[in-house]
Amino acid sequence: MIDRARPARARTRAAGIVILLAVLGLSIALAGRAAAVDEDSDGNLSVIVTDDQDSTPRPTPTPSTTPRVTPTTPPRANAPTGGVGQATVTPTGVGDALGPDPVIVEGVYAMSGLTVSASPSIAPANSAVTLSFSVRNSSSTMFDATARVWITSVFGTRLASLEGIAIDGLAPDETRRVSATVWGLGQSALLNGHVTFTPPAEIEGTALSPVTRDTFFVLAPLFALLIAGGVAGAATGVWWLLKRSGGVLGVSASTRASV
Repeated sequence: MIDRARPARARTRAAGIVILLAVLGLSIALAGRAAAVDEDSDGNLSVIVTDDQDSTPRPTPTPSTTPRVTPTTPPRANAPTGGVGQATVTPTGVGDALGPDPVIVEGVYAMSGLTVSASPSIAPANSAVTLSFSVRNSSSTMFDATARVWITSVFGTRLASLEGIAIDGLAPDETRRVSATVWGLGQSALLNGHVTFTPPAEIEGTALSPVTRDTFFVLAPLFALLIAGGVAGAATGVWWLLKRSGGVLGVSASTRASV
């Protein structure tokens, strides 16, 4: 007895296998492209600093409505980019801004911990990470300071950094929030954020030292997860089709033998 449906089933299985192999090949090609993007990202940043404070000394700090923007040299293609913003915290928000574990240095200034807001993206260049901290001038003297923000992998490899962030004109009793945003970290997943705040060497006769705060965070590698899911799905489909094909052939052979 001839099974006339066998050629049609064989063609269907063959077409399914070809489609799944095409999906698998496309997934591998896209993964290679993402890896190339990550290799090109060496941590060089284009920094845009936005300061919401005016430079005129003032007894009571108030945010300026016109930000100052200082562009720097554009980065090469596929390099991470970044920007910094600053804003004075209102008196009612000082406690929340400094958080539960501020570092107080000689009673002159206080610095909060480092907080992170991560926004992953399927497109490697569109992921964004914002690292924020607050600093309060507890003295009676206005001073200028600088900060450095950088991101490393869990193995210590530097992925991006923003150097020489100017924190100018920090007035007495002012608390200022500083936020640094980095775009284009690729498909890195487990990361560490760091910030070092460097005040003047001395204020009102008191020697001061820099403070560094660190934090761990996760940036979900959505693109890599998508590729991994596609490869796993294609492999499962091929396995299922091959298993089903073997089962059908076994039944057909048994039928012929019985006939």
